[in-house]
Amino acid sequence: MTAEASETVETTESRRRGVLAAQSAEDCDLSTTDATPTVTAVGGGVLVPRALYVGVAGDVKVDMAGGQTVTFKALAQGIHPLAVTKVYKIGTAATDLKFLY
Repeated sequence: MTAEASETVETTESRRRGVLAAQSAEDCDLSTTDATPTVTAVGGGVLVPRALYVGVAGDVKVDMAGGQTVTFKALAQGIHPLAVTKVYKIGTAATDLKFLY
């Protein structure tokens, strides 16, 4: 199977399961303040990430796309399908976070 065919099968399988593969990533920099996504959509506006990557497990305090503020306790390392609009510096202990689009 060619790499292109393999990618098509993987993408088709992801869509069948209702999971869309991330196309890009943006660092979630909490070194000085809260972090918000900054990737601009075609036509303007800011894209809402489709997931959050956690490199080192810990608590993560976020604003969800629906407007709620939630603290996820001991969020494990990995990719989490969370549509977040903000990650808080205070209340977040997890590190190496990335917004996935």
